[in-house]
Amino acid sequence: MNTHERTLAINLDRTTFGTFAEIGAGQEVARWFLQAGGASGTVAKTISAYDMTFSDAIYGKAGRYVSRDRLIAMLDHEYTLLVERLDATRGADTRFFVFADTVSARNFAGTNECHGWMGLRFQARPRGTPNDILLHVNMRDTANLGQQQALGILGVNLLYAAFQKQGSAAERLADLLADLSLDRIEIDVLEARGPDVHDPGPGVIGLALVRGGLAQAVTVGDDSRLRPPSEVLRKRPILVERATARRDAAGEATAAALARFQEERGGAAEPAPLVLRELSVATIPAAASDDGRAPTDNEVLGWVGRRLAGSDPVALTRYGQPFALTAYLRRYTQEPIRFVLPVPILTAILLTVAKEGLEGGLLEGLGRLLAANVKIYAAGAGSADAIRLPKPLGHLYTYLLEAGWIVPLG
Repeated sequence: MNTHERTLAINLDRTTFGTFAEIGAGQEVARWFLQAGGASGTVAKTISAYDMTFSDAIYGKAGRYVSRDRLIAMLDHEYTLLVERLDATRGADTRFFVFADTVSARNFAGTNECHGWMGLRFQARPRGTPNDILLHVNMRDTANLGQQQALGILGVNLLYAAFQKQGSAAERLADLLADLSLDRIEIDVLEARGPDVHDPGPGVIGLALVRGGLAQAVTVGDDSRLRPPSEVLRKRPILVERATARRDAAGEATAAALARFQEERGGAAEPAPLVLRELSVATIPAAASDDGRAPTDNEVLGWVGRRLAGSDPVALTRYGQPFALTAYLRRYTQEPIRFVLPVPILTAILLTVAKEGLEGGLLEGLGRLLAANVKIYAAGAGSADAIRLPKPLGHLYTYLLEAGWIVPLG
């Protein structure tokens, strides 16, 4: 089914009726339902409180207008109003819902972060306890109109997943990007709560988002909840502890790397470096003691459980090569980035960088990996000074070592 057909299927279902409240990118979701035909059977009200004074008067004052808290305030207010006004007349045979989003689409100057929160509060049965599904999205289209259109399609898909599909929150994910792509929109947070949408936890949901191609990366914060990467990474110096599900980086190496990082920064207290423990779900370069295969779901979830026992955030990504991770982190921070890598993993990465099919070959791969203010701390078995690589890679490696882009931890 295309987007129009999914919209029409909901409009023709006379048991669904609700409110659309959209702020920041037009009323793109409501527009689909109003244009598909049969909207009077689905739409109770549409509202778009763009002005902050109007928005505060309706939903209460907000510290941040594009936030999870603001989204929940919108759902709370509109759902209460919907039930108060309509339950007596049609509650016995209607599944009420409120769709809401608060979004920062591309501004005229193109200087803002393009992201937003989208949510749905819905009854699975008439007068049933409502369920919530909350999403955080990053909009990747370069034009405002494209971002609006992508949001409209995603909103339709969310309602369709809620009302036309059954199963857990993870099982309902498959169609969220129907008629879209990861190049246009990313879903890096999904929360589900209520009697009809079992939430298996941030590890399972995060893995489903990344493995299913809905996000390039997800971040589980120190509160063991999926959080937008921008909230965790923004303007922070970052030390990335990159390991595999079968080969965790040693804690001693990370502590030594963090001390070296602080030394390089002259002991600066602010902004404090962030230790980000990252695992790729993709196939990665194989080290001598690792087969390089993509980790299984059980291996990923086991790794997440172990890492969350600490106080640092963890990230699941789709990036097999760390140079792609560098570009992703640069979306959120221009502060220094450091990778701590076991020597065998570093060796395997260097041996495979030239085989990635990049137009610029080895030099492009190394240039992407070691972008401005990015270094690698080499740790663990063996010595970074003793690595011997075939020519001409060996010459490049010696240069990177002597220039300080690769730093042995000893």
